Formats: sequence, structure tokens, C-alpha cells
Amino acid sequence: MRTMIALVIRWALVCQLTLCLPAAAAMAAAPEPCDGNLLVDGGFESEEAYQHWSVGASGDPRNYICTAERCETDGARTGDGWLRFYGRVTDDVLAVGQQITGHEDTTLMLEFYVHVTSPEATGWLMIEVDGMLRDGLSFGGVYTDGYHHVSMRLIELPLEPFVLTIANPSLGGGDVHIDDVCLSPCTDERYRIHLENDRDGDHLSDDEEDALGWNADNPDEDDNGVWDGVQLALVLAGQIAAMNRYEAYPVYIGEEMGLMLPPDVEEILPREQPYTLYVDYMLDCLWSTDACHAPVTIGHLQVVNPLLHASWRDGLEIPLDGWHYLQHGSFSYASDGCSDHPRRGRIDPVALKYLVEFSGAEGEGEGAAEGEGEGEGEGQPPFTHSADQDGDGMIRLGELLRVIQFYNSGGYSCALTPGATEDGYAPGIDGHKVCAPHASDYNPQDWIINLSELLRAIQFYNSDGYRPCVDGEDGYCPRGA
Repeated sequence: MRTMIALVIRWALVCQLTLCLPAAAAMAAAPEPCDGNLLVDGGFESEEAYQHWSVGASGDPRNYICTAERCETDGARTGDGWLRFYGRVTDDVLAVGQQITGHEDTTLMLEFYVHVTSPEATGWLMIEVDGMLRDGLSFGGVYTDGYHHVSMRLIELPLEPFVLTIANPSLGGGDVHIDDVCLSPCTDERYRIHLENDRDGDHLSDDEEDALGWNADNPDEDDNGVWDGVQLALVLAGQIAAMNRYEAYPVYIGEEMGLMLPPDVEEILPREQPYTLYVDYMLDCLWSTDACHAPVTIGHLQVVNPLLHASWRDGLEIPLDGWHYLQHGSFSYASDGCSDHPRRGRIDPVALKYLVEFSGAEGEGEGAAEGEGEGEGEGQPPFTHSADQDGDGMIRLGELLRVIQFYNSGGYSCALTPGATEDGYAPGIDGHKVCAPHASDYNPQDWIINLSELLRAIQFYNSDGYRPCVDGEDGYCPRGA
């Protein structure tokens, strides 16, 4: 006999000693069939279901495991059998369970479907491991319109055999039906989020594959058994994890957040290779990933390539829940925020690949050839101005019109890949910023072409050309000046 007072005390203690993450409930169906289910007869379908679910049970499990013949109301979600906790006035705990063997993980995912027959039903559903409370549901008028999918993350499980028990300590005002119970490891497959525009199903969109120069009809171009998008995510995650990492701190002014580095850190940042900044927003809550309900610090990882970024502040931000998904082979991510607000997002695989792999080697030889006799020296700008698309030392009308286009569009950004546009840039400030800024964007460098910067480009157009010079306000001078 266990009283409700004792159970409430145990619940409070568990929440203090463990993460005690809330269960996620949604109408969306879980993957079927359940892969790697450690439970026997999770659908309560066999004639011996009461035997499979007899460990840790209170009373005769046949009183709880229903078929259409034995139970008069409602029914199973799938098949013919389901688990039913019936309403009654007592503090006895109704429970059924199984002994779990053959597992190698201390963290497992428990998923099941629950239906409450009346909005008047009150009570708790308890999930226990070896008699200790691990998670639970409060009915309180929810889960009444059909079966709802529920997912729980059970952590710090014993590796030796343990008993998993589903218990109902007290229920009134209705019945609770449970079906299709699954206990399985949290595999990387749970992180694979379906893309609409992905005809070969390799977790890269058709547009992304076109930008990468890959075949959008071949999901495994190197025939190694790993989908292209999954492989690219894992490779980039490994490269990012191997970079030097530094801490940065948020600075809040009202609702605006800025970043600062600890003293003397800026002096030791790499100047010729990518690195990352880890930023914890210092909020009193966590993101909870949809895949496995893993708690993730709210913040971001900032990837900086000094060969592309003028400052560490210009790096590409990856939210930490997105970084968690990337390490499991997914560019898409999904989680709940501080107030159970769903978050959905996707890291740009094209921009991230370009940022991580850019070394500047592609243009080193070209710059020497173009600048023969006037080549680049240390501290000098590149010989060819960004607006000079044909590299002839002149800003011609079509090239000037391109700069005017950036001026009129309120800013510019980087093309998905360097060769995707005629100059490697795209109108509009909302695109990614993982390329070298345009040479016309210098006062200040802010991904916007302002009027004075546009007039400078017009000055080059009206002159006989331009040349690199250290005395020029932008690193260039009109030819002959």
C-alpha cells in the first residue's frame, strides 16, 4: 500500500535529484514499427500479454490488459489489445511492468500512446525503474481526444537488468488507456528530419545539392552506405569540433545582446585558420531536443574563419541545439524553448562547408599573375577590386550597375557558392556572410553599400581605372593618381 502523500514526496525528491524533464506529448505518430524495442509485446497483442507484463505488477495483470472481449468501452489504438487503468476511489497503486535485459545504454527513450476516456479524469501516470519514480503524466483534462503520442527520456539507467513499471497510484473520473509501448535506445536515426524538397532522400535539399555541384538524384555519391547529407553533416561537425575553441560572453543592453571576449583572448585568436567561440546565454532554462529530449544549453557556437571574416564578430552562428543535431548527422534541428515554444531551423550546409574549408589557396596564384609588377605585398589589398568582374583594372558600366544594385537593395550577402553569381555576391542583406566582404563595403564594413561608398565606385568608373594603394581610403586609388 502506497499513499498519495508518499508518492508526492517521492516525486519532489526525484525532481530535485534528476533532470526531471517534462514528457513531450503530440498528436504526431511515432515511427512504426518500433525499432529495437526492449519490451516484449508492447502492443498487448498476445494471449500471454499478462505474463509478459507481470513483473512488478500489483494484482492480477489480466485485470488491466484489455481486449475487445474483456473490456466494454473504447478500444486499442492498433491491434486488439491495450492496457487500461480504471477509475476507482482508493490509494492502492495499480501497476504492470517487465524486467529489461540485453541493453547497453544508460539512456533510453520510452514512447507510448495514451488516451483518457473523460475530461473529468484526474490522477497521475507514473514511470518507475526498480521501484523509483523516473517520470510521469498528469491527466488534468488532457489526452482525451483519441490516443496521444508521449515520449520520455530515461537517464542514468542501470546496465544490469532492471524492472520498468507503469503505475497508476490514483485515478478518478475516467479510465486511462495505453497502447504501443516502446523502450529503445536513442539512435542517430531520430535526428533525421524529413525535407520536402529532397527527391533522393539524402537529407540535402535539391537546391543545396545543386549549389554543391552534387547529383540530386543520387543519395550516396561515394557508395559508402551513408547518405550524402548525413555524411556531410558528420564531416563538418568533426572539423568544427577539432578547431580551437574560446569562450565568449553575452552582454545584454535592454533586449539587445552583444558579445565580449575575456581579457587578452582577442590577442591569441588564430589569424590563418578557423576557430569557434562558445557562447552560453546564461538563461535559467534549457532547450530540449525533439529527437531524444536531450537538455541543451541555450546559446550558440560561432564559427569564424579569419580568411573570410574581418572580425570574430562576423562569424557564422550555429545555435547549440543545432550544433547538437549536426553532431548526429543532421543540418535540420528541432527543440522546445524555455516556455515549450517549438523551435525549428536548419543550418545552411553550403555556407558552412565553404566557411570551414576555405583556405584562400584558390586565389593565391591568380593574384600573383594578375598583379605582376604591382602585386600584393603584406598589408596591401587584393589587386582586383570586387566590382571588377573581368579583372581588367577598370570598373565598367555593367560592373558599376552591379554595385548600384547592392546599394538599392539595402545590402548584399554571399552567394550560396562562389561561382553561383557573376561576382560571388547576392543582393539583399539577409543571406549568409561567409565570404570576403565586397571591396566597396569599407566605411564602415557592414554588408551595406552606402552613398559615399557608391560614389567611390563611380569615381573609379569615371577614371581610367584603379590600382591598389595603401594610401587609398579603401585600399585603392584611381589609376594615375
